[in-house]
Amino acid sequence: MSSEIKADSIQSTGSRVLASDSGSAWSWGSGVPTGTMHNCVSMQKRDAVSSGAISAATDISGMTLDIHPTSQSSKVLIFVSLNIGTQADSYPAFFIVRDSTTLPINTTVGTGTEVMFSGATVSSHSSANEQINFHYLDSPNKNTSTTYKIQWRAMSTTTRTIKLNQAHTLADDNQTLGTST
Repeated sequence: MSSEIKADSIQSTGSRVLASDSGSAWSWGSGVPTGTMHNCVSMQKRDAVSSGAISAATDISGMTLDIHPTSQSSKVLIFVSLNIGTQADSYPAFFIVRDSTTLPINTTVGTGTEVMFSGATVSSHSSANEQINFHYLDSPNKNTSTTYKIQWRAMSTTTRTIKLNQAHTLADDNQTLGTST
């Protein structure tokens, strides 16, 4: 048995329009309470990928997501969880890019490399994984489709590689594989 509800608009008991159908798409009305989450998108990457020896920030294959903010004032809360394996002294650096713009990073460091977030490496543990978690609240100031992606590079030595979802060295069953979101 299936059920079906059809409506042109949804209103509160006080006649505030919560949502309406323009004929081609639904839109949120002015009666939606402040702070309401309008949409949620997510992705999981389960396969392993390697950065290769790179000297500039490069897209991580499969770590891209599209979202359509509902208004110019919408905020986008980004949660990133990466499972990485590294070579000794690679010091992985990560960036978040909205459409073609790298999101703001700390530019008042003095010495050092400006990145969105980073990982540490232990020189003798290329068979271990590191879980890196990061979140960021973005204000894209638009209500059209917006693409977010994660980029990476090794900070210290450009001949080093970073691996996503696996230890850098897979020599036996003691090394792990993981999932990134």
